[in-house]
Amino acid sequence: MWLTIPTQKAFWVPPLAVALLIALIFFLPLTWQESLSFVRSEIEQGAWWRVLSGQWIHLRFSHLITNLLGLGVIWLFFAEYLRARLFLPALTVTSVGCMWGTYLWAPEISHYVGFSGTLYGLFAWGACRDVLHRKSMGWLLLLIVVGKVSYDYWVGPVSLSGTAIDYLATPTHLFGVGSGIIWAILIFIGFERARSLDSSTPNS
Repeated sequence: MWLTIPTQKAFWVPPLAVALLIALIFFLPLTWQESLSFVRSEIEQGAWWRVLSGQWIHLRFSHLITNLLGLGVIWLFFAEYLRARLFLPALTVTSVGCMWGTYLWAPEISHYVGFSGTLYGLFAWGACRDVLHRKSMGWLLLLIVVGKVSYDYWVGPVSLSGTAIDYLATPTHLFGVGSGIIWAILIFIGFERARSLDSSTPNS
């Protein structure tokens, strides 16, 4: 059942480490944070690291808390998938996917900070894994996250933290969800293919 939350260290240390890193970065000097924020004009001048580092920056405490709570929600629903060997690749794919998608296909976004794109991606990844593993709540969770980002993108955002950042982030959220779903499907296909090859290999 999706409400069964594993409590072993392997399932909560990786997301906790990410939460602590986000919190520590929040207390960096403002000049450091500004040098890490996603600023399109600076990226085009060669500051390519800003594409990925910007999402780790939170300029408002309310924005930080909202995203940390979001990470907690992901743990509550999908703790069984948060072992490092599953979580870290998914974290990498969704964070890279949402921010490079933003840079390449959302030219209207000139400035961006915040972890929400990756959080949406991780939630979609977990929900898609639930669907692929025939978990009872998988489809509902997947429909909720896809419906939320689609509504925000096409109709208008429902702000979760009360900041203008939420409005600017709607394409980033969409790219995050797409990255999470694609990654979950690719891993599932790879696992099934490997299992099929193992079962077809004759014993020596």
